[in-house]
Amino acid sequence: MPLEFKKINSEMGRPLARFFRHLNKSRDTQWFHPHPLTSLQAKKICAYRGKDLYYAAMNQDHILAYGMLRGWDEGWKTPSLGIAMHQDVRRKGLAKAFMHFLHAAARAKEAREVRLKVHPENVHAVMLYASIGYRFRKKMEDNQIVGFMNVRAKKIEGNF
Repeated sequence: MPLEFKKINSEMGRPLARFFRHLNKSRDTQWFHPHPLTSLQAKKICAYRGKDLYYAAMNQDHILAYGMLRGWDEGWKTPSLGIAMHQDVRRKGLAKAFMHFLHAAARAKEAREVRLKVHPENVHAVMLYASIGYRFRKKMEDNQIVGFMNVRAKKIEGNF
């Protein structure tokens, strides 16, 4: 299965809308709700030209995962990371690889750290984020815990 990480662009409207429909149908919106998951929002993201970053992990024209780094448009130095996975590719290592890619994208824009919010009952996501190096605050926002990770100090491990 060929896999690519791609910046969302104007040609990805249909695949992104299809991915959003899947998230709604599978009720993943209980965990992932950074913006409306609609065809109209997919169209807006595909036409977006600001400082924030929107990416997809793709197999040909199918989106397997959607990720974003937002907050730069509002003037924040620390972007908020969001990620959603298609249920068919969960627990296969793609989420971790995609997270590392998003961290590299944040580093390329000179971010020192990245933040994210996760519902504490989303146990698999909390475990993934902790295994990557996120440190969680005790204070909650919107019934979610907030995690931070220093992406500048992140070591790349392994043989390449």
